[in-house]
Amino acid sequence: MKMAGAVAFHDYDGNGKLRLEESVLFDGDDETRTSKSYDADGEVVLHQRTLVSKEKTRFDRWFCDSEGRLVWHLALNDDGNVLSSWCDVGYKPKQSSSGSLGICRPRFCIDYKFDEAGSGRMEKTLDHTSGEGNLEPDSQEHYNLDGILDEKAEFKYQRDGNGNWISRSVFVWDVTSTRMVEIERDTRTIEYY
Repeated sequence: MKMAGAVAFHDYDGNGKLRLEESVLFDGDDETRTSKSYDADGEVVLHQRTLVSKEKTRFDRWFCDSEGRLVWHLALNDDGNVLSSWCDVGYKPKQSSSGSLGICRPRFCIDYKFDEAGSGRMEKTLDHTSGEGNLEPDSQEHYNLDGILDEKAEFKYQRDGNGNWISRSVFVWDVTSTRMVEIERDTRTIEYY
């Protein structure tokens, strides 16, 4: 039998004003995460709740406005595909939703962002990685509000003996030539001591 429990976190600014509060409720195999962000005046600018199913194959996210009224709902499967979505058409957030509507797994991250104009449509960004971490993607794709691929980038790394990159090339998809074109090359030196 799984036990129930809760964990809470509060973050305050230098003047003692609450900036962020988060909690996780464990109820058997289910997990519910709640997060609220506050502006300088103490008003809620982001309020979200995430339920992870006991099978860990479905993720539901609810977003509320500063009065606690539901404005978005998004359900994703374990592969990050949208099962259902709902948006209060015309709602415009005080804070961008970028990066808050997705899921990360080893080898990929998918982020969704509702149209800032409040139409209910979503953009999608997909990062692919070859390793366990998601901080250094091998490629990234952006799909516009109509679901059409409109940007693509690839990253090639040369790594040192510790696995840190020492050379990185960035390629982007050129619509005219329909090829990947190198646009940037970075190098860095890492000193270990």
